Amino acid sequence: MKLSALILVLFFPYFASAQSPVGASSSAKANEVASNTEKPTVEYVNAAKEGPRVIVTAGEIKSSNASFAQKVTSNSIADFGELELGRANFKITKNQANAKFAIKFDIIKAESLAKASEGFSGGAIGGMLGGLGGRALSSVKTTDKSEVWNIAMRWQAIDPSGDQLGAGMVEDRMELGAKGSSVMGVSSGASGGATMDTMIQYLVQKAVAEIDKKMKQ
Repeated sequence: MKLSALILVLFFPYFASAQSPVGASSSAKANEVASNTEKPTVEYVNAAKEGPRVIVTAGEIKSSNASFAQKVTSNSIADFGELELGRANFKITKNQANAKFAIKFDIIKAESLAKASEGFSGGAIGGMLGGLGGRALSSVKTTDKSEVWNIAMRWQAIDPSGDQLGAGMVEDRMELGAKGSSVMGVSSGASGGATMDTMIQYLVQKAVAEIDKKMKQ
């Protein structure tokens, strides 16, 4: 078998997948990634008990990491806070005068612990082979990037006079990443680990689990 024909055989699955029904392969890949990397949803043990009326205020982000600052804002954390506190059966208000206390979520630590990146480009080898097989190999590009983050979040419950009624801290580590490939202009990709939003929401869930236990009377 000629080398060019062998290369086409090796990379035929990429071309075949391009002919699959729209969304079929990407949906399967998304489900596979989700099953391998999702954090379990935190359940609130006192959710059946109605909590007081609260207001969620924007917290502080104490991180000098520019990459983190581009991906996470105080408002997005507060939005997650309202969502999860509502799921825990607290009553959310936008009027501070109607709230029994205010809750805020601060990022007190956001560290990128490690990065890894690798990839392959068939351009040089494909150029040497020439022909259809060489052009196919030249078009092959793959990427694999991952980054491990450690993030700590503090929650505080503050009454209208400014006194702190309760506080706590939660911390976790996650791997964020992505993989992708391209052959003859047909691209595929998948998220690995988790997204930053997933990690922040999971930390908010852990914080709300503590609030659910401590701040209902």
